[in-house]
Amino acid sequence: MIKILKTDLFRLFKSKAFYVYPIVVVIIMMIGMLFSVNTDTKEEIVDDEQGGVVIKVYDPDADTENVNNKYIFFGPTTIFESLYDGLTLMFLGIVLIIFSTCETRNGFVKNAVGCAVDRRYMPLSKMIIGVVIMVIYVIENIVITFIFNLLEALISGKSLKYQPLPDGDGSKFFGYLFMCILVHLAIIALLSFIHELTFSRALGIVLTVGLTTGLIEECAHGAVYLINYFFHILEGFNVGKYLLFENIAKGYNSDNFHPEILPFMALIYLAIGALLAVKISQKKDVR
Repeated sequence: MIKILKTDLFRLFKSKAFYVYPIVVVIIMMIGMLFSVNTDTKEEIVDDEQGGVVIKVYDPDADTENVNNKYIFFGPTTIFESLYDGLTLMFLGIVLIIFSTCETRNGFVKNAVGCAVDRRYMPLSKMIIGVVIMVIYVIENIVITFIFNLLEALISGKSLKYQPLPDGDGSKFFGYLFMCILVHLAIIALLSFIHELTFSRALGIVLTVGLTTGLIEECAHGAVYLINYFFHILEGFNVGKYLLFENIAKGYNSDNFHPEILPFMALIYLAIGALLAVKISQKKDVR
């Protein structure tokens, strides 16, 4: 197991796909910073009393009532945003699928299976690699976001201001973050199962994109609606309670977030995905 994990870690850090995420985050932050800086001051052409034309420059610092134009806020909700904004999960899933299928296509599986005492180590190692990717991407997002907030403050002349959680929301928010981590772990396990079942890169990427963009959730809601419409059953059934990403996508104060059921559903998906991945890896012939 240790040898397989070391090999997987070596391959991960040598993979070019692994480094795409921070590059995309930097590009997004650069674009956001440019637009933010450019909209700090606005010019407005108006007529003066003598019929001439003057240009008024809007100075946000002069507007004491508009606090958003004077500060750049950061706090727990922005620091850990990558755990529920969907972008991190999308790249995590895509990189994990590419990483796994590259292994299969390059014949590494045959060599590893021949050396491994237990074939179950193969999907278990992939799940650990998925966790490593998640942790590194979250840390990278925090560092990059803070650097660009600092740069934006220096360029625009605004001040960085810490924005704490509302009173009484601390335990609720960090409980929500814990559930976000559980959702990521469950999706890692499900993607490992899909890989072991199909060895299909295209299917894994399509499922990842569909999940993180809400397409799968929309299909699930549409299916429930059609069943209710044609068969008059499942009336009032809220399928959103059982969809992982829909629960976390809009924050801990969203009506879509169901903390009473989400941890159980995440653990169920995690257990099913991990067990099926391990079981199939034992029985399925390696290509």
